[in-house]
Amino acid sequence: MGTEPTIAVLDDFFPYKLSAFRYEEFHSYLDAMPGLSVHAIWPHLRKYGEQRAPAEAIDEYTREHPSHAGRVRPLVRGEDQFPYADAYYTIFLSNIRVHLLSIEARRRPFAFTMYPGGGFCIDVPDWDQCMERVLGSPYFRKVIATQPIIRDYILAKGYCGPEKILYIPGGVIHRSAFEPPPPKPRYGMAKAALDIAFVAAKYTPIGADKGYDLLVEAAKVLVALGVDVRFHVVGGFDPDLLDLGAAGPRFRFYGYRPREFFRQFYSLMDMVVAPTRPFIIQGGFDGFPTASCVEAGLQSVALLLSDPLNFNSFLSDGDDAIIVKPERDDIVAHILRLAQDPARLAAIGESGRIALTAAFHRDVQIEPRLAMLRELPD
Repeated sequence: MGTEPTIAVLDDFFPYKLSAFRYEEFHSYLDAMPGLSVHAIWPHLRKYGEQRAPAEAIDEYTREHPSHAGRVRPLVRGEDQFPYADAYYTIFLSNIRVHLLSIEARRRPFAFTMYPGGGFCIDVPDWDQCMERVLGSPYFRKVIATQPIIRDYILAKGYCGPEKILYIPGGVIHRSAFEPPPPKPRYGMAKAALDIAFVAAKYTPIGADKGYDLLVEAAKVLVALGVDVRFHVVGGFDPDLLDLGAAGPRFRFYGYRPREFFRQFYSLMDMVVAPTRPFIIQGGFDGFPTASCVEAGLQSVALLLSDPLNFNSFLSDGDDAIIVKPERDDIVAHILRLAQDPARLAAIGESGRIALTAAFHRDVQIEPRLAMLRELPD
């Protein structure tokens, strides 16, 4: 019986819970692979309002998961401090870029996941050079592509062959999101007001990439038309970012929130709106559906979201979700129709939950990743 291979995961958030998808991914690996450890730096904490020191976050994680004690560690700068392992793994092109030279100095294989964002941009020379360098490394073994455009772009550019791409559409979602939703006070049945959520990180001045400006403009129209509606905004947005006009009293802002916040939050929501637009950030785009949409949909919240790059492969438009154009008038028209048909709104939420469970189940998302990691060491 051979020795368990050692794999070092390199990250910039874990074990903080604000990044729920990577928390679930890495926690699942720690559960399944005794030789795996996570080594992290944390440059983004202040941006997301996190006040705890890394040692506190690690201590909390260890208390909650004592079997993982000693396997989550700070990544200390300096080549002599870089962890030794049989193989290395990280997520995002930006993270592998930071660690590539150190990995190559260890002469060990590596793999990474390329999600939208995190350095993956279309036709941006600096990031193209980075991709060519990373995927051309003699120690590169596998890249997980999570959207068709990522897979197709890598192949079109000739950065690597198809045998080095593991295509897993979607992404990892925290296991708590799959728990059956609690009874929901449905709009038009148990309550008169329509509760609409908008959940996104803020990366551009007015959140145009996420469609926050479209939400505000749609809200003004809906309020002017007399719709009894409330808007709930989670993420890096505040009341002073844009003029809310007469819709202002209908908005509530929550800031960034940890994973534990969302189950109760989504139990009160009827709809989540995500009218994302690509290339507001040069070469950048969102995946479909966004992680916040998946988490909301798994709690039977109806999804109203855009798909301008035609990524959708598992949600039936009109049944499992409503696909809208990232335009104010189209958003308003669809919300008005749903506001007039509460039973259909509820049915879309229920049907969406079934479709998303099938697409984002652990067997679909986690198990292929674990198989890849087990095969990674040479």
